Amino acid sequence: MNRFFFPLFVGLFIVLASEQCLGEPVAEGKPAGRTVLEKTVVRFFQSMGGYEDGDLISRSQVQDLQVFLRRTNRRGLVTHPRMLTPVLPDNCRLIRLFYAKNGAQVLREAAKKLGSYRELEELSRSSSGYDLLVEAVNLNNNADEVVEMALKRREEKQKADKKVPLKLRVYTIEEFLERLAASAKGKQKSPAEA
Repeated sequence: MNRFFFPLFVGLFIVLASEQCLGEPVAEGKPAGRTVLEKTVVRFFQSMGGYEDGDLISRSQVQDLQVFLRRTNRRGLVTHPRMLTPVLPDNCRLIRLFYAKNGAQVLREAAKKLGSYRELEELSRSSSGYDLLVEAVNLNNNADEVVEMALKRREEKQKADKKVPLKLRVYTIEEFLERLAASAKGKQKSPAEA
């Protein structure tokens, strides 16, 4: 090969290889699929016994994920220690209750009805709310009682017009991936946009 065609051939190979690795370009308005990193995160949690979509995640599970990603040379924002801050710690009442015998089933169902684990976390912080959660999990296996209590507390807060400071917690893998994507977009801003 002569000196002109070799760089052209190498450039063409790189372009074709990057298209092969990155996949097809996504048309506007068409939702993009999961990235390789997102698929890896989801598969990591699915490899844990008993995990279902929408399950509550704990800080130690995210730490284990970070160790796994570091070992497989996937360093980046996902392995940064600050990604642990919004995840509930293992000694949190809600986490302990979720991983109790029937906890996952009841709390998962209640969270689906409420739209998030946020109100369940708020319930678990008060002694009466925690007692209700324990009773619902251990005795009744009934998520409807939990949802009813959470909705009642929501109405009381709205009537009292209390503005609760919104702590942006991460409860599920989906929320973790959303936070990761939002953090990545924030890092990619140019100095002119900031």
